[in-house]
Amino acid sequence: MTGKTHSVTGIFVGLALSSYMGCSGTMTLALSVGSVLGSLLPDIDNVHSKIGSAMPVAEFMVHSCQGAIRALSCVFPRKMKENIRSMAGHRGILHSAVIPAAMLLSLAFAGNAAGIEYFFLCGMIIGDISHMFQDLFSGGIPLLMPVSVRRIRLGSFQTGGIVDRLWRIAMYFGIGYLGLLDLYRMISEYIRI
Repeated sequence: MTGKTHSVTGIFVGLALSSYMGCSGTMTLALSVGSVLGSLLPDIDNVHSKIGSAMPVAEFMVHSCQGAIRALSCVFPRKMKENIRSMAGHRGILHSAVIPAAMLLSLAFAGNAAGIEYFFLCGMIIGDISHMFQDLFSGGIPLLMPVSVRRIRLGSFQTGGIVDRLWRIAMYFGIGYLGLLDLYRMISEYIRI
């Protein structure tokens, strides 16, 4: 899927989670911003990613680490070297269940704090999961990495193709629906007072 599709889906899942949780405006904003960032973050390992161009320092750090891992992998036997290199490439470890699991673990350490950071991290987790779900249909992802480098694929839609565009349009309609739902809720509370 394209960066546009990932980011629009991130906005939708953030708004949907906010609506489900009944969040206030500030918490909705934190969830939505977190989900958009989370929906783009796995692609920072791609040279042509939207998030990489928006965060050049982070992109440089990721690509430097990838280069170092590839260079160090030369000392291992051929099969192990290939597995290590696949972890460091695009749709590598950043597209596995390790990242949302690590974010969930950090959420557990946040405890019962209900601040903006908590909602931002919830948004990042749901955004990251939405990204991986979409990529399951466009080439597959190594969901079980580092245990297995095998890509799991549920479909083979082309990035930027018709399914990608139709999904993005559906997300636009979903965002509009959730926005109207929130507007209705605010107006009905105002009229009740």
